[in-house]
Amino acid sequence: MYRPNPPHLYNARMPLVSVLLPVHNASATLGAALDSLLAQSLPDFEVVALDDGTSDGTPALVQAYAQRDARVRPLPQVLLHWRDDPARATRTDARYAVENFLRAKAHYLLAGPLHNRERVIMWVAGQMARCLAEHLQRAGAQVAAFLHVNPQKYGTQLHGAPILPTTILRAACSQPAAADSGGCSCGRPARHHSQPPGRLELARDN
Repeated sequence: MYRPNPPHLYNARMPLVSVLLPVHNASATLGAALDSLLAQSLPDFEVVALDDGTSDGTPALVQAYAQRDARVRPLPQVLLHWRDDPARATRTDARYAVENFLRAKAHYLLAGPLHNRERVIMWVAGQMARCLAEHLQRAGAQVAAFLHVNPQKYGTQLHGAPILPTTILRAACSQPAAADSGGCSCGRPARHHSQPPGRLELARDN
């Protein structure tokens, strides 16, 4: 739990600018960062250095700068203990693999908003969209097209389906579309909503 430093460790008057500088095992780069900050033309500022569980020489370096320049103020408390370690289940259990999330996403899209739809339009031909398309095809869906905003990709094909401009949505009337941002966001459940015109449905990850 974070506990603020006693008031006597700070000046009575607050500086005009406070620079919050989180540091974690940064002994190789911290010196250059502090030198750059302390060389600023505005003198009325402080650098609050937050040591977030460092295991190298970062704390000693911050203390050395603080002794030379009172504008550097160390705050050594660990503000948050992260559980992101190599042994966590999402890094060691195959059930958390991206492929499994995509397989589940394809399953629930086809069981929900894409149920009883023969063809699917994929929004954006990014890496995740391509992987999702593969899982949809394995589950029996037919990918009719990929929509993309890059004109250089128009007229090419992906997984046997054409890459088309997003403007064709205006002419679509009954084909559902599975939309993926192209980024790795497979851990969140898909949502769907009606999208004009016609009965076009979008399954988004935002």
